[in-house]
Amino acid sequence: MLFIDFSSAFNTVIPSKLITKLRDLGISTSICNWLLDFLTNRPQHVRLDHHCSPTLTVNTGVPQGCVMSPFLYSLFTHDCRALHGSNTIIKFADDTTVIGLIKDNNESAYREEVDRLSTWCHNNNLLLNTNKTKELVLDFRRKTDIHPPIHINGAAVERVSSFKFLGIHLSQDLTWTTNCSSLVKKAHQRLFFLRTLKKHHLSSDILVNFYRCTIESILTSCIMVWYGNCSASDRKALQKVVKTAQRIAGASLPAIEDIYRRRCHRRAKKVTKDSCPSKWTVYPHALWEALQEPPDKNHQLRMDRQKFCVSLTVKPSRGLIDEKLVVIVQNCPPGFQMTIYAHHKSDDGHSYEAFAHYSASTSGSVNVSEDTSLGGTYSGVHQMGLFWSLRPVPGSKPGLRLRKSNVLTPMEVTISVYAGYQTEGFVDLIPLVSVEVERWYITPGVRRIPVTEDGLTGTLFLPSGPGPFPGVLDLWGGGGKLVEYRAALLASHGFAAIALDYMMPKITMETGKMVGIDYLETAYSFLQKHPQVLSSRIAILGLSFGTSMTLKIAVYSKVLKPRCAVCISGSHVQPVDGSIQEILEYFQQNEHKTRFNEENQVIFRDLLLPIPTDPKLKVDVGQLQIPLLLVVGEDDQNWPAEESAMDMKEMMERAGNSHLLTILSYPNTGHLIEPPYTPHFRSTAFKTAITQQKTFALWGGEMVAHSWAQEDSWRKVLDFLRQNLYVNTASFSNHGNSK
Repeated sequence: MLFIDFSSAFNTVIPSKLITKLRDLGISTSICNWLLDFLTNRPQHVRLDHHCSPTLTVNTGVPQGCVMSPFLYSLFTHDCRALHGSNTIIKFADDTTVIGLIKDNNESAYREEVDRLSTWCHNNNLLLNTNKTKELVLDFRRKTDIHPPIHINGAAVERVSSFKFLGIHLSQDLTWTTNCSSLVKKAHQRLFFLRTLKKHHLSSDILVNFYRCTIESILTSCIMVWYGNCSASDRKALQKVVKTAQRIAGASLPAIEDIYRRRCHRRAKKVTKDSCPSKWTVYPHALWEALQEPPDKNHQLRMDRQKFCVSLTVKPSRGLIDEKLVVIVQNCPPGFQMTIYAHHKSDDGHSYEAFAHYSASTSGSVNVSEDTSLGGTYSGVHQMGLFWSLRPVPGSKPGLRLRKSNVLTPMEVTISVYAGYQTEGFVDLIPLVSVEVERWYITPGVRRIPVTEDGLTGTLFLPSGPGPFPGVLDLWGGGGKLVEYRAALLASHGFAAIALDYMMPKITMETGKMVGIDYLETAYSFLQKHPQVLSSRIAILGLSFGTSMTLKIAVYSKVLKPRCAVCISGSHVQPVDGSIQEILEYFQQNEHKTRFNEENQVIFRDLLLPIPTDPKLKVDVGQLQIPLLLVVGEDDQNWPAEESAMDMKEMMERAGNSHLLTILSYPNTGHLIEPPYTPHFRSTAFKTAITQQKTFALWGGEMVAHSWAQEDSWRKVLDFLRQNLYVNTASFSNHGNSK
């Protein structure tokens, strides 16, 4: 492809030659005479303030800035046509491109076309600017040979890897990365002005208008040409600009993908009405599938787009994972039926979705916090239902569980509105509006520090600020691996928290031996000695098997003196004098007690039932001297958490230290009691740390009740930690479903 540049193209048009060509085209004599009079003897001068240059009479060229000039120039060059069938000359005003298809290494037709164009320009008083003329070669041969440069008027034309043609960067590798990078760079420059306007406290409407005019217009320039073949990374870079602008403006903005689909859909519909079917082939196949859907399926969508401008607001669009959101849909017709849809792609690449059906109020709006979901993945009034009801999309791998593996990136959720009550096939539907939401486990300023000292495998999270901070040793269960997201969230709430891998740490992987209690004591001491941690105000938080370790340390350790302890979904049953290895082996000895439900999901809770009476087989919590908070799911199918809590309560009442115990017990709640709004999974694939045997574990719980328990218990866990680790804090309120 040869991109031609003319020197002052409009200024070099000879009016007499133009009129001759117009007459050859059949333009009437009166119009030709009028145009000749318009183009000749034109007085021109330059005015600057109160100064004016001498007047010069111009008899060549077409006046720049005149609406007729591009049209007249196009007529002037209409006879510049390709000579060979393998070549094409594309003209848009004074932008001219020669495209040659070269086969069998025969470039003669292409080079002859360039020479002929050069001759035509000379005959028509147009001067080719060789310095600005560029050549772009798209070579599809497996073995590429040297392509000699094109020469114009004795000068070689520069060959480039990409060229900006009519505002779009074309690349020789046929990708749109250069084009997208250029658009993103321009958009970022304008984001600076958007931030400046924000600092001057301008309204959200003004900021949105500025974005639509100066940033969105750049990102979507000629979008139908290039977006359909963009790479995923290019699309993500473009959408990242939208997300940034959305945070600055404080209002929802349409996704680039949605703009592309809407524009293509509108254009394709216009083409179908065109009497020239040859134009139809230039549009993507996906558009034709959308156009050929049954009329009644898209009737509501067409009606809405033609008559209404549905808006979606999600606030805050960026916040912590345990922070509530307000989702509001507006500008709908009264009674309008809609589906509000949430979609998330996890760190491991799996997709999750949730949706709810709503009917617009008489004012044409829906507030998810106040209005009733009529169906979907949840029903009723639930402000955060779109998050805790997330489930794997149909066709996903069985046994999935949504967990954040990289806390330095947000959980990105796309919330969309669809016309009508939809239940499936969302990927093939066009949303009315979409908003991107970021949910973080870590706030700005929180520091993530890998811990490898003294053979430890863990991660320390320090809150922003100089400290010192109260500390938390975070122990997960028997699944092994380093799980960071709860510790990151604790640090976001002001606690220096260390997430510790004690089931399969690096030292175990190297030696093949499980660590002992001294490993946990080392981690506690590391936290205690840290200069930004209050050494006398450290708590231990354990879940599942982490509860076993927490209770063992809290009662029997002569090294550790935690300030308080939180135990979630666990038990005190274990060989008191046993190591971690021996405790797990004790559990394995009772493996015959496990059972399976009708879906072949294993139930582990009977391993420790009945609760033993032998004092050697359970931690003597009667010796406990620190406040203890137990969080219990009454439908826990993995551990006998409720029975264990009642037994611990009796033991402490007999010992006279029950005043240290607080139990939060939740009906219809399963084993996996996570931070708020984490999706509920009744059963998932599970691999035990000691045997690495994969199975499907039944955790228990009913979605709505379990989700409420996660929200309520997390708030009370934070209150409990603040009361016992901070000075002069309000007392922990033990109410609701506590026992």
